[in-house]
Order: sequence, then structure tokens, then C-alpha cells
Amino acid sequence: MRGFLIVGNNAVSDPFNLNDLPGNGRMDILCRFVAQSLFISHGIRRDVEIYLLLLGNPDRPKAIKISGRYVKGMNPDERSIGGLINKALSITSTDKWVKSTPGIFVSGKD
Repeated sequence: MRGFLIVGNNAVSDPFNLNDLPGNGRMDILCRFVAQSLFISHGIRRDVEIYLLLLGNPDRPKAIKISGRYVKGMNPDERSIGGLINKALSITSTDKWVKSTPGIFVSGKD
């Protein structure tokens, strides 16, 4: 199992506008990171776990885990990935991993 971590120092930790990914703490870079880490030419890398640590305002820091083994319904474009991240951020998170969609989990960190 391979694990990748990216820290978004300015990435917002609450739902954001999909029409302005760069203006939301460079969420476009995080979406590209997910696409490049997870997708291959004919599918998804099943042996990969991706962690996004979102440290931006206004909410407390959040972590998102994407598991290649279980992820479903994700396309390799930034907007699709951003939509799934947005859905994960809309869930009230606790200190434990909470499932938002298949293979995508969110956790709030203090």
C-alpha cells in the first residue's frame, strides 16, 4: 500500500465554489494531486491511499482520506474530484473518519 500526503496550508476546510478552485486556497492543485496519484491510463490504482490535510480558514483543520481500493464514481478531471472533496467537507466531521462517498472519508482535527 502506498500513501501520499499533501498539506494545503491555505486550502479551505469548508464547502467551496467549484467555479473558482484556484481562489479557494489553490484547491485546483489538490485536485490535480489526487488525479495524478490515483489514476492510470485504464483505471484506478487500487494500492494507494491519499491524505489531504486542509489547514485553511474558516473551519478547524480537516483531513480527507481517499482509498483507491474502495473509491467509486470519481473521474480524473479537477471539477469532478473537487465535487467529491466538496461533498466530504459538507459532512459534520469528528475526530474519527466519517465516510462521505465510497472510498472517501473526512475527519476533523484539533
